[in-house]
Amino acid sequence: QDCWVGSARSTKTADGSADGYLLLQDTTAALANVGITSWGDRVEVYNLRGFDLSRGAEYLGQSFMKDSLFRVNTTNSVKGWSQWPYSKKEFFWNSQVIKGFEWYDTTTSTILPNVTLENYKYVKYTDDPSDWWFWQTPSAFRMLSHSDQFKPDKTMMVTKGITCTDCDMGACSGSSCSGGAFFRVDETYRGSSWLFNWLDLDGSVMRHVRPTAPAQPYLIGSQPDWWRLDDSASWREPRFNNPWVTPMPADEVVARVEMRVANNGQQYTVGAFDGQNITRIGYVSQYGDVNKRVVMTRTEGTAGMTGKFGWYTVWNMTNSG
Repeated sequence: QDCWVGSARSTKTADGSADGYLLLQDTTAALANVGITSWGDRVEVYNLRGFDLSRGAEYLGQSFMKDSLFRVNTTNSVKGWSQWPYSKKEFFWNSQVIKGFEWYDTTTSTILPNVTLENYKYVKYTDDPSDWWFWQTPSAFRMLSHSDQFKPDKTMMVTKGITCTDCDMGACSGSSCSGGAFFRVDETYRGSSWLFNWLDLDGSVMRHVRPTAPAQPYLIGSQPDWWRLDDSASWREPRFNNPWVTPMPADEVVARVEMRVANNGQQYTVGAFDGQNITRIGYVSQYGDVNKRVVMTRTEGTAGMTGKFGWYTVWNMTNSG
């Protein structure tokens, strides 16, 4: 479908007169760093086939991808892995971290029905925890969570009919799991990590790691207690790096509030990095449980479940925020 991307990544119709979607159908990509990446406002992808890609797909803005497949570790590979997800350490930086689908953290909303991922295996690149590659193990799904200036939209991700075939789900000992290559959200001191949320609409994601779980909607939130929706029904999922998981409440939705402070609103050059408390200008909390709160930083945007009684904001008046 003809369209063009104008200023500020605004996706328009062919004549530029209205908002439009970039439409891609029946696309195949193989042996490359990336299958499809779209940085426009809107994209629709149907029947994407990706083979031996370091990163299968990644979309900014509003995106919809249906009936698609990502397969690695094919017969095109060398010693079990494709030339592109390099298996030799000296070539790592010629490739990217292996992931089937990556969620970007820039106010994104993504819908993925009927997506299959195959052969995602755990690879331990190094035994040194100080080495960046120690943490970059392959994943079928991966959340980009390095930024505080970019934060997710309301429901960041909605999926249905997800299949991960011959993917390593990891092994668990008590509440600790390792060796998984399905999904993880990194726990970082960033707004994009705190506000991550994923609606598993039919339970197909959770049933990969908990086969006896009912086939129903689940909300997979991030690690802060802000996403602990129900004291009795929520649990931390160790196979995903311990985000909160809850059967989706029937009477709540994910919401987003944007509050701008006069003369100190969109501070895109300042992030809430470790030790920089100056960027913390307050927090948003749910009425009824002060522990269910999330830090608010200079870059506006807070997403979370509406809760039973609403939200309130506490401002930190002692620093320059």
